[in-house]
Amino acid sequence: MIAMEKEKDAFIENLTLLLEAGTGVKEALSTLGKDLRGRRLKEAVEKLEEYVSQGRPLWEGIEQTKMFPTYSVSLIRLGEESGQLPENLRIVSQQQRKQRNFRSKIQAAMIYPVFILGITLIIAGGVSWFILPQLSNAFAGLGADLPMMTQWVIALGDFLGSHGWWFVPAFLIIASVLLALIFIISPTKVIGQWIMMHTPLFRSLIRMVEVARMGYLWSTLMNAGISSVEALRSLEKATSYRMYQRFYRHLADRLEQGDPIQRVFTNYARTGFLIPYTVQGLISGGERSGRLPETLENIHQAYEEKVEIMSKNLSVILEPILLIVVWVIVVFLAAAIILPIYDMVGDVQTDRSVGVDPIPQFLASGIVDDIG
Repeated sequence: MIAMEKEKDAFIENLTLLLEAGTGVKEALSTLGKDLRGRRLKEAVEKLEEYVSQGRPLWEGIEQTKMFPTYSVSLIRLGEESGQLPENLRIVSQQQRKQRNFRSKIQAAMIYPVFILGITLIIAGGVSWFILPQLSNAFAGLGADLPMMTQWVIALGDFLGSHGWWFVPAFLIIASVLLALIFIISPTKVIGQWIMMHTPLFRSLIRMVEVARMGYLWSTLMNAGISSVEALRSLEKATSYRMYQRFYRHLADRLEQGDPIQRVFTNYARTGFLIPYTVQGLISGGERSGRLPETLENIHQAYEEKVEIMSKNLSVILEPILLIVVWVIVVFLAAAIILPIYDMVGDVQTDRSVGVDPIPQFLASGIVDDIG
């Protein structure tokens, strides 16, 4: 998927260069098609070449092949109609890179915590599956009252010792399916989006990314001659977060009916949750002053810097939280194992102090045989 996105970017960049050099559209498509390796993109370019050969516009062929989102098609159409196709293609190329960059910021921020938690679960699973059953056999021979946490650990060890061969693979499969349903598969990933939007750290990063994306696309499309309503329709398709899709759709509908942006912001219940109040004030002021594109570009630049800083610092912020989680798991297991041994040593010292030989009782418990 990533390789195809990069090849699409390279295709647009090379097409821009060829057109700026004076090459015809059909000849440029024919030249670029020979260098493409991806089967889907190569077939799409061949169809484009057929469209252009029939005298049809390039934007119409791109729309049919669904190679690029709606706002890119709109820019290409405006470029053909105004005679500025190379310039608009360059804007499309920049937009594609920005979109991939915005997605990668969130994905990169997720990699570190997922990796640490995954390693923790693997280690905890290995200890539970292979070590706890042995300790369970050893502690069972003590015949003493065990702490509650030790009883839990023994119960888990007994269960995994008997059923771990099917439980662990089943658990991993179910966990993988649930993660895919919550965060990856389109119809149900709204659940994962809701979770992330209500987790303070990730919500801050997502909101920064969305504000930066909004500022860039909205300003770029308006500067290219696309109306504010059409730009918001394109924004709705550019984002993958349902909350923002509904917000952009509502904003576009109300602007189309003639409402000012400030009134729409005020009347929409979740505007403050999705867009910072400072940004709302800047956009409303930009509309009133007639400098909305410039204001949106300034918002994009400011929030892109914030996204860069936040994405770099997120792992530093999450590290102590993850260390605490790992520490709690380790301390719980250590306490469950050490406390019975500590109690046993205390009992041995008590027996010796009253003149009772603890060794025969210790051997009779069977713990030495179990450990051996």
